[in-house]
Amino acid sequence: MSMIAGRVRRNVLWNWAALGTSMVIAFISTPILFNGLGEEMYGAWTLVMSIAGYVAFFDLGMRTSVVRGYAEANAVNDEMRQARIITNSLVHFICVGILIFACALIFTRFSASLYDLKNYAFEFNAAFLLIAFKVAASLPFNSLTGALLGMERYDISCLVQIVFGALGAFVMVMLVLHGYGIIPLAAISTVFGLGGIITMAACFVWITRKWQIGLKYLDWETYKDLAKIGSAFVMISISHTVLSVAGPFIVGAVAGLDKAASFAIAFSLFKYVESSIQSGARVLVPFVAREAANTSSGDTTDIALRAAEMAFGVTLSILVAFCVAGEGFLVAWLNKTSVLEIYQAFIVMTIGGLFNSYTKVVMNVFVGLGKVRAISVESVLELIVFLAGMYILTERYGILGAALAMALVFIVVRLPVYLYVMVRQFSLPRTMKSLLLLALKSLLICAAGYLLSNIPLPESKNVFVWLGICGVCFAFLLGIFCLASFVRVRSLVRLCTGRRG
Repeated sequence: MSMIAGRVRRNVLWNWAALGTSMVIAFISTPILFNGLGEEMYGAWTLVMSIAGYVAFFDLGMRTSVVRGYAEANAVNDEMRQARIITNSLVHFICVGILIFACALIFTRFSASLYDLKNYAFEFNAAFLLIAFKVAASLPFNSLTGALLGMERYDISCLVQIVFGALGAFVMVMLVLHGYGIIPLAAISTVFGLGGIITMAACFVWITRKWQIGLKYLDWETYKDLAKIGSAFVMISISHTVLSVAGPFIVGAVAGLDKAASFAIAFSLFKYVESSIQSGARVLVPFVAREAANTSSGDTTDIALRAAEMAFGVTLSILVAFCVAGEGFLVAWLNKTSVLEIYQAFIVMTIGGLFNSYTKVVMNVFVGLGKVRAISVESVLELIVFLAGMYILTERYGILGAALAMALVFIVVRLPVYLYVMVRQFSLPRTMKSLLLLALKSLLICAAGYLLSNIPLPESKNVFVWLGICGVCFAFLLGIFCLASFVRVRSLVRLCTGRRG
C-alpha cells in the first residue's frame, strides 16, 4: 500500500510541478500580453486558442485509450500488444491530423463572417492556421507520448513541458514587448509545442530501446479494442473540451471581443484551479489500469475516495482564500480598477468547480477501469445543457451569465450521475461515509475562512503582496483540511463532548 501511494504521490508531484511552472508563466505573461496586444487583439488571440482547442474532438479518445491499453500491456509484459497499440494508434492519429488541418483551412474562409474582426482578419486566420498545424502535426506523436504515460513516466513528460513551456513563453513575451502581433506568437507556440512533444516521443524510444512501429503490427482487433474505449470516452472528451474552450468562443460571438478578453482572464484563473486537480487525477488512469490487469485492485477504492476528497478540499481552500482576499489581487495583477465583473465570474465558476474537481477524480478512476458508459451518456446531456445555457445566460447577463451556465452544468447535471456510478462501484455505505466526512471538513474550512475575513487587509497595489495574502490563506485553510483528514470523527466527537475511551 505504501509503495502504491508513493508512486501515485510522486507522479502527482511531478504534474503539480509542471502546473506550477505554467501558472507562474501565466501570472507573468498574461498582463504583458493583455496590455501589449491591446484588449481587442488579445481577445482575438484568446479566440484563436479556444477555437483551435475544438480540434481535440478529432482525437476520438484515442490518446486516453493508448495510456490505459499500454499500461495494461506493460503490467503483464506483453511486448506484441504494446507494439500493436502504438502502431495502430499512430495510423489513426496521422489520418486525424490530415483531417484537422483540412477543416482549419475551411474554417478560415468563414471566420470573417462569424466574428467582427474589423482589421484583424488576416492576423486571426494566419495565427489560427499556425496553431492548427501545430495540433495536427503533433497528433501522430501521441501514440508514443501516450505509451510514455502508460509506463507512468510522468517525470519525463512534465520535465519536458516545464523546459519548453518556459522557453516558449519567454520568447513570446519578448516579441510582444518589441511590438509584434499574434502571428509571431502563434509561430513561436507552434515551434516550441512541436519541439516538446517530439522530445517526449524521443525519450520514450530511448527508454524502451525498441522500435515498436511497423506494418506487421497493424491489427484490426487491436484497433477495435482501442476504439471501443476511445469511442466510449469520446463524448466525455468532447464535453470537457467544450467546457474548456467554448467560453471565450461563445462570449466573443454574443458579447464582443472586449467581453471575450475579460471572460478569458476569469476563465484562465479558473482553468488553473481545475488543472491543478486534473493534473493530479490523471495519474490514476494508468495506475488503476495496471492494478486491474494485475487483479490487485483492492487498494483502488480507498485511494479513489481519498483523492476525490482531497481534490474538493484543494478547490475549496482556493475559493475561500480568494473570497478573503477580494478584488485586490486582480486590481494589482491587471493594473485595472474595473475588475468586479472578472472577479464575480471567477468566484461563480469556482463554486461549480468544487463539484467538478470531485468528479474529475472519479472520472479518471473509471476510465482506468474501462467503465465509462454511464459517464459518456451523461456527457451528451451535459453538452446540450451547457451550450443552451451559455448562449441564453451570456446574452442576458454577460460574462457572469457564462460563468453561471458553467457552474450549473457541474452541479445540476454532472454531479448526480457521478454520485450514481460511485454508489454502483464503491457501494452506498462507503460513498455516503466519504461524502459525510467531506461535508464536515468543508464546514470547518468555511468557518476558518469567515474568521480570516475579519482580519483587515492592506490597501496595496503590489501584486506580490496580494499573492502572498492568497498563498498564506490557502496554505492555512488546506492545512486545516489535511489535519481534519487525519483526525477520526469518533475521536473528534469525544474531544468535543469530554468523553474518554
